[in-house]
Amino acid sequence: MQHLKTWIDRNVLSGSHMMAAPDLDTLAAVMPGHRRIIEVGCYCGALTRLFTLFGERVWSVDWLIGDDAAGHYSTAEVEAIYRENNAESLASGQLELLKMSSAEGAAELARRGVTADLIWIDAGHEYPDVSADIKNYLPLLAPGGIMCGHDAGAFEGVTQAVDELLPGSLYYPQTVWLWHEGLPALGPECDVRFEMHIVPMRQAMITVGARA
Repeated sequence: MQHLKTWIDRNVLSGSHMMAAPDLDTLAAVMPGHRRIIEVGCYCGALTRLFTLFGERVWSVDWLIGDDAAGHYSTAEVEAIYRENNAESLASGQLELLKMSSAEGAAELARRGVTADLIWIDAGHEYPDVSADIKNYLPLLAPGGIMCGHDAGAFEGVTQAVDELLPGSLYYPQTVWLWHEGLPALGPECDVRFEMHIVPMRQAMITVGARA
């Protein structure tokens, strides 16, 4: 038996620009058993390392320019870090980077007939972008698969899109959300109410209870 945090430290956190540890722990716990993975929004590819440890085939979709909500960055610099973090997986063909917009990536993967049993959404952070990503990639989700993503609560657009399009989604502190078909909606008394504050890493303070 291996300790989860030690396993992550040794196998994943050697990559630069990693996400917050609680979110990473959540993903590591739900990853086993998911072999075909689509990552929508990869940034520097540190989280991609986790996907390639579990997945037999991984596709990253990102045009590597950022967005207005989370910030823009140097495409060349970010791509260089991504490729360094994932050199072995890229070289073996296990991992493919589709350097294009989310919509273009969904269309290309659909054209190839690709489906995945885990789809990670973390590209745009404004409502129209997140809504479009969910709608574009849901048809690529294999039966029994899960769609999940980042920044629930941290960005209002993410939270709104997930609530509207994927009712019953589960929230995992700090900012991970997860949905699969058949999740029961337990009623407003079980909803998460996000109270936005300006705090480090744009994390939201949360309470559980009915929305105001």
